[in-house]
Amino acid sequence: MRFHLASGVLALVLLARPAAVDAGSSERDQHWQALQQAYYQMNVAEYCGLATDEVGDGFRRKIRHLRQWIALPEAVDLRLRVAAARRVDFEYEDYGLNGYKKWCARVGDGAVASFLAFREREIAAGVP
Repeated sequence: MRFHLASGVLALVLLARPAAVDAGSSERDQHWQALQQAYYQMNVAEYCGLATDEVGDGFRRKIRHLRQWIALPEAVDLRLRVAAARRVDFEYEDYGLNGYKKWCARVGDGAVASFLAFREREIAAGVP
């Protein structure tokens, strides 16, 4: 369930940047930021070895929930995923030997808790 993309795809995405859609919509921007944050958190959970089936289910539920509120072109979704993956790569590399353990404890555990809590709320509400 890894969301890393090959560097060739990254180069292609960066070269083929779509124009902003609805540039004045702060609501759209907030949803896109929330999606990118969810992608980032899942990548962190994977890097830290914290991605379980339940965490993955919470992640998928959160993505589905966020996407229902706004139309998201595939090109934009790919850009959000790539940006999230790049951010995780940079942060992981920045911590050096064993420094990532604190990062995993802080960011990874928080991501896992967020996805599990979202999953629990949806299950309690009867969302399949």
